[in-house]
Amino acid sequence: MGRLSKPPIHPNERLAAPVTKELQNTFRDTMFRPLAELFNKDVKVLNAKGFKKKRAKTLIEALKSGKVKYQEGRFTGDIGARLIRELQNMGATKVGRAYFVPPGKMSSELRSTVESLAKAKAFLYEGMNKVLTEAAASTPAAIETLDFTAYGQKVQDIIYKKTKKQIQGISIPDKPETRAAKEAFIESSEYPIRETYNNQIKNSATKFSDEIVQRMRKELTKAFEDGASRQEMYDIVKHNLGVSDNRCKFISKQEMRLITQKTKSANYQANGIKYYRWRATLDNVTRPEHRAHDGKIYAYDREGPVVYDGKSGIRHAHAGCDFNCRCVDVPLSVFENDRWEKESDN
Repeated sequence: MGRLSKPPIHPNERLAAPVTKELQNTFRDTMFRPLAELFNKDVKVLNAKGFKKKRAKTLIEALKSGKVKYQEGRFTGDIGARLIRELQNMGATKVGRAYFVPPGKMSSELRSTVESLAKAKAFLYEGMNKVLTEAAASTPAAIETLDFTAYGQKVQDIIYKKTKKQIQGISIPDKPETRAAKEAFIESSEYPIRETYNNQIKNSATKFSDEIVQRMRKELTKAFEDGASRQEMYDIVKHNLGVSDNRCKFISKQEMRLITQKTKSANYQANGIKYYRWRATLDNVTRPEHRAHDGKIYAYDREGPVVYDGKSGIRHAHAGCDFNCRCVDVPLSVFENDRWEKESDN
């Protein structure tokens, strides 16, 4: 009776790229583009005369460019010698790094600019809240309309062919229970595995959409309260866009690993292979919990071993199924499976 001599099957993460792109486009359309337009439009208007490209000559120019901020009677920011003299001429009092000027000592033009910017800030804050409130509802709704079952089926087909080649040459006993297992696999491969894959991606993306909305609301609100410029608030949006893109990649790759493992497990079991040997990468970034499982035997149809036991609780997973796990499962031959099954029964 033959033994498995083929190398272990790894998930083809290139197949996750279209899923990543769909998720990224959804977040960009429902959340990030509206925010970017909200802030970037104001930035362009305020910088129409090129204030950010040259040093502001007056306090009004500095305020409009965002280099200097006014909040609760205090001027802060990039205040050079020229602006300090202007503030001193108005009778400004230095308080720490800020300059306090009573409203009554401001020129009418400066007072008008400060009031205009305050109104624009309030309008911008209202617009930001509106965009985020709409995004909190529209993003999960948009995610729900996505359908990843076709991608799941493609992965299943590829993994099924690879596992089929991997077990060629092994004599599989033609028993009623073996035939039943094969029929069960064929039925499972048509719907539940890829449907679970589809639902898991959408559940993870929806959960993340709630997190990113709350995160941006918190960061942008603090920026408003600190008197941040529109460009600084726009930079916050760009930073969170990067966070979102990375999370979309993580979600799609993680689910790719899981559907690969589920498909392999189902097909191995359908062919009478119930056990595998855990193989870890064994380099300097391998997690100790994963390293400890290297070379050990586990059953596909049972709960995976403990791969994490820390502050967030205990986590079980099979080889290759934990977050960013590079471990692989090496299925045992039918002969070895029979031996392990007898030993486990005893």
